Amino acid sequence: MVNKGIYSGYLTADPELKVTENSKYCDFCIGIKRNYKNKNNEYDSDFVNLKVWGKSAEKLCENSKKGEYISCVAHVETSKYINKENQTRYVTELIVDELSIKPKEKTHEQNIKSKEMDFEYDRMQL
Repeated sequence: MVNKGIYSGYLTADPELKVTENSKYCDFCIGIKRNYKNKNNEYDSDFVNLKVWGKSAEKLCENSKKGEYISCVAHVETSKYINKENQTRYVTELIVDELSIKPKEKTHEQNIKSKEMDFEYDRMQL
């Protein structure tokens, strides 16, 4: 059996690192545009919640912001717990196995400034 999916979309908020007794994790959401148009000739989006653990969670939180494009491979994981009313509750989550972050595209002005800075750095090296 295969328990894997590929999810690619834009972060809906800045990711925040959370700490447990044993590890670090980050819950985050990505917006994924559907590849077909609705009856109004517009693209709808789905919003998918994911969880990433450990070093990958740290890197996601350090290196990404709302609006950046994220691609990941994740698996479905179901856990259960007993709440205060002594009822068994089940939680199904998408747990990230692999993660790729693509920074937002630079504006034309940022590209020019970046090239100018590179040029100045190169001149200093001569």
